[in-house]
Amino acid sequence: PIPGVAVKVVDPDTFELKGPNEDGLLLVKGANVMKGYLNNPSKTAEVLKDGWYHTGDLGQLDDEGMLLICGRVKNLIVTPNGKNVYPEEIENELKIQLHPMTVPIKSGILTPRKATPISAGTAAKVRESTSLPS
Repeated sequence: PIPGVAVKVVDPDTFELKGPNEDGLLLVKGANVMKGYLNNPSKTAEVLKDGWYHTGDLGQLDDEGMLLICGRVKNLIVTPNGKNVYPEEIENELKIQLHPMTVPIKSGILTPRKATPISAGTAAKVRESTSLPS
């Protein structure tokens, strides 16, 4: 936590507060958060609502209040069966497979992690099943 900064994670559609370890849209509020876009009130209104800055990031707060950023709202892939897939997670897993010494970073702290087996073919299948452009 940063003194003077409030962080919350909400459902991107309903803006209802998410619980610990649940993914959602990251909102921040504080004196150090931007006041708006210069000479662009319409863009400012898109991202600042009720004093909360809508970052566009997807993340979660764990049980201890530590923040994990999962990806970007615009990058989220929803598979036909409704599963959320973050391209950043696929990229991290591919990096681990290619470079076993790579350790993902969680909230700026290196954390040990057991790699989930994934192949480039799996990533391609996810990509094809979500109708993403090549």
